Amino acid sequence: MNETIAIGWLGPTNSYWAWILGHFRDVSLLSDCNLEDWRGSQSQSTSDKKCQSVLLVAVESRYSKTMDWLRKQSQEDVPEQRVTSEVPFCGLLGDDWVGHRRTFPLSESLQSFYWYELHDRVLPWLISFSQSPQAVSMSTTMNSGGLRRTSPRVQRWIDTSLAIERRANSRSNISRSCQLALIVTETATTRELWCDAFTRQNVQCLATTPCNLKIWATPDVIVVDLESEPLALRSVSGSKDSGEPAETLIRQLVVQFPQAIILVAVSFPRWVEWESLCKCGADLIVAKPFQLTGIFDTLANVVFR
Repeated sequence: MNETIAIGWLGPTNSYWAWILGHFRDVSLLSDCNLEDWRGSQSQSTSDKKCQSVLLVAVESRYSKTMDWLRKQSQEDVPEQRVTSEVPFCGLLGDDWVGHRRTFPLSESLQSFYWYELHDRVLPWLISFSQSPQAVSMSTTMNSGGLRRTSPRVQRWIDTSLAIERRANSRSNISRSCQLALIVTETATTRELWCDAFTRQNVQCLATTPCNLKIWATPDVIVVDLESEPLALRSVSGSKDSGEPAETLIRQLVVQFPQAIILVAVSFPRWVEWESLCKCGADLIVAKPFQLTGIFDTLANVVFR
């Protein structure tokens, strides 16, 4: 992750949380005792333009202590203008939240992501702060009666749109570092979709199936799209009794293309399987439906920077 961002972390550090933490160079592990002191010191650093700081709050379940802190923040009165030196924060939601976002709704003012959205949503969100410390804009609009407060959901959409526009104007194009992408998946339609996406980024593409890896070119990025489970996992090697064919495929790609970045797209975000894929050599993992622009942001600004 870009070293101009100082990460504050509040919450658990095991399981997939440890995997997330491993992506950052400058991390401060916080507790209730030192959280406010850290926020105060980082706010001063941000105002002095020494660095940009972001607080990540990991919320394992709906009843975690960190959820109490987020709920308190969302209940506080939001000033008519956001203080630009204030440390931005977001909630990272654990497995317990899956299927409960509607039954246990979060405040509209809270920016939140699931843990498995790291590579296509969380890192791009952090990138927007590293490239523009003032990415969080004024939270006011004008009407005939003067100043009025914008809906948090609308304001977040505005901020995101502005950040995307800034990145489009200033980011390093992925094609400067990535010349060739290899798409490995079973369905022709899926291969075409990935190839079209990379071609739009001015990156050349080759596409093949998991059973045909006789590729003589050297790709910079390899996309392995496991389209469905367990059928796609079994059909990689053509046998139901071959162990874990998806892992076998990743290991084969690592040996055959040791310099390539391996991106795996899966249908279900199960940490046990993700951990196994990481151990086999997967560099990036995204769950469907993923944010394609976020994937390219991560590749261009984190992986190839």
